Parts: sequence; C-alpha cells; structure tokens
Amino acid sequence: MSFLSKNARNDRNDSLSLALHLASGTLPTVWAPDKETREDRQILRYRVNLIQELTRLKNRLRALMAEHDLTGSGSDVKAASDLFMIKLKSRLSWGAQFVLTNELEQIDLLEARLKTMDELIRVRAARWTDVGLLMTIRGINVLTAFTIVVTIGRIDRFLTANSLANYSGLVPSQRCSAGKSRNGKITKAGSKMLRWALTEAVQSLCRMDNPYRNLCKRLERKNKGKGKAATACAPKLLTAIWCMLTRGETFRHAEPKLVEDKVQRREQRLNAARKVVEEKKKRNHEVIMGNWRWFRNWPHAEF
Repeated sequence: MSFLSKNARNDRNDSLSLALHLASGTLPTVWAPDKETREDRQILRYRVNLIQELTRLKNRLRALMAEHDLTGSGSDVKAASDLFMIKLKSRLSWGAQFVLTNELEQIDLLEARLKTMDELIRVRAARWTDVGLLMTIRGINVLTAFTIVVTIGRIDRFLTANSLANYSGLVPSQRCSAGKSRNGKITKAGSKMLRWALTEAVQSLCRMDNPYRNLCKRLERKNKGKGKAATACAPKLLTAIWCMLTRGETFRHAEPKLVEDKVQRREQRLNAARKVVEEKKKRNHEVIMGNWRWFRNWPHAEF
C-alpha cells in the first residue's frame, strides 16, 4: 500500500490506497462548516473589505493634504479634509475639488455600510451561546467574540488546546537539523482574522493585573517589544478559550462588574440592532424585487 503521490494523484496505486483507507475507516476527514457558519464568515470577510477600502481612501486624503503642507489633528481624517477644502478652495483646481468631494462622499457611504454590518453582526452573534462566554474576558466585545467563535467553528474538532493553537498559526515554526531544533517566527498557517482578534484581546487584557500582563512585561523586558509580546501571549489566551468552550465555563480572571456592564450594553444595542436589520431587510427586498421587475421587462430576457 503506497502513500499518496504529490505528482500523480490519479495513479492506480494511490486510488487503491484511498479505497483501502476508506474501507478500514482510517481515511482522514475534513470538517466542513454548516450554512450559517459560512454566511457568518462571509459577513466577516465583507466587513474586512470595507475597512480596507476605507483605509485606502483615508490614506489618499492624507497624502493629498500632505502635498499642500496640511495635517489634520487626531485621527478624524474627514474633519481635517473639510478644513482642507475651506483653506484650499481658492487654490485647488476644479478637477482636484471634484475628486476630493467624491472621495469624501465615498467615505461617508463606506462608514454607513460599516455601521450597518456591525448591527448585523450583533444580531447574528446572539445565536451563538459561546459569544457570551468569551465576553467574560476583558478586551473581548461582541465583534471579537463573534470572530473567534465563527473562525474556530466546532470546538470539539480540536482534541487538545495545542491543536487549536496550531490551527490559529500562532505557534513558532521549528527547524531541525543534525539533532538540533531551533524555533523561528510564528507559522501564520491559520486564519488572519483569528490572530487579529486574539492579539487585540491580549493587548486590552494586559492593561490589568493578571498572569497575562506579567508574561507580557517579562517579554517586553527581553527587548521583544509590545507587538511580539502580545503575539507570544496570544496562544496562552487561546488555551484558556479552548478550556472555556470545551467545558462551558466563564473566564477564570473575569471581573464581575465589567461582565455585568457588558451584558447590559449588549442587550440594549441588540434591541436597537434588530430594528435596523429588519428595516434593512425590507429595503433589500424592495431593491431585489425592483431589479427583478426590470429584468423581466428587458426585451432579450428568456425564461
């Protein structure tokens, strides 16, 4: 019985090997997410695309303002660009004003869409009971918990916390030669969104006195820097998350007052988000039906 070949996947020996593994029940299987999980992941990917496009527009505005030796105060690029329009209205050409105005309108549109997606995520996160468990951790809100739960999927497919850490790509790579082993950078083999959510949670969690902060401080003293220290602490937090989701327990170092405030804010925002999502559903239905009527009236439409 031969192993699978990389270059000849249709070879008869490989087919026989697969058939024997299937007959004996030793053929490894791959977990496929259900329809709801796939939709949740699609929503997260679309939100990331919105943020990337919004960042590109803001960077272009900063570059345009820098060309005229103007910098905005703070991170509100739109407010700074409004001041930019007032100061340079007499010096800018009509074409430059036209481009800048359209980019400002596009920023408003993207921010409105991003706000709508956040409301949709709040509604869909209410279906996951594990989101409430993860929110007992300082630094994890609805969006971060929703990202972690949706990216992981079923927690029972990870037998150990180490397998979950390997899936996230946060474990260091290893190089073995001549009986010696050396650790390198993290593998980054898993989901980028999962690594982002964990590092964001660690940075907020390390602000309070707890074992994670002590670990981050020790790594920073070794000249690792805050970024590398947070990345090194992320697998520790992921191990705690695996235990929480597997056993159905809350975070060991949870702060009762903070957790209570999170629950209250979540309920209030959830009620408002449901109204926004229902209105958006009606609007989307009207747009789709309107396009369908236009398509049916199209002369070349055939059914």
